[in-house]
Amino acid sequence: MGQSTPPPHLPNTRIVMATDGSTKDDRPSSSALVIMDDDTFTNEASPESLARYSSWSIPESNNFHAELSGLCAALTSVPVSWPVDIHIDNLAWIKSVLNSTVHPCMPIRRLLRLSGRPYILMASRAILARSDFAQHNGQALPHTQLLHVHCHTEAIDI
Repeated sequence: MGQSTPPPHLPNTRIVMATDGSTKDDRPSSSALVIMDDDTFTNEASPESLARYSSWSIPESNNFHAELSGLCAALTSVPVSWPVDIHIDNLAWIKSVLNSTVHPCMPIRRLLRLSGRPYILMASRAILARSDFAQHNGQALPHTQLLHVHCHTEAIDI
């Protein structure tokens, strides 16, 4: 096994992120990723108060793909050696990704019918890679947690 990037903080520190996707009418969808800091929960959320954020468009009008694009960005934006909590407002794709992670050799016919197949495969493979790293370190908490939050609640659910 090669070298890994050491976590940026104490061993029990986790990187906390939130992702979201958005689609309006027939316009290209967009995604966003926020990496939170200790002040995120005490400040009014604005681009100036957030530690790090990024947003981008995808070349289609598909909210499911926009949501999954955010998850893939979150999973690949930090080294596998850093434990993460990712807050997501779409329970359907959390279940799709986790199901694909649990069953990495799903039948090709079922795989072909999945909406967002490339994103789901990328996310599940990233989670498996992170899981492989965590098994060698014996961490108490899950190394990668996908946490569902209810959407459109005026930021009172995190």
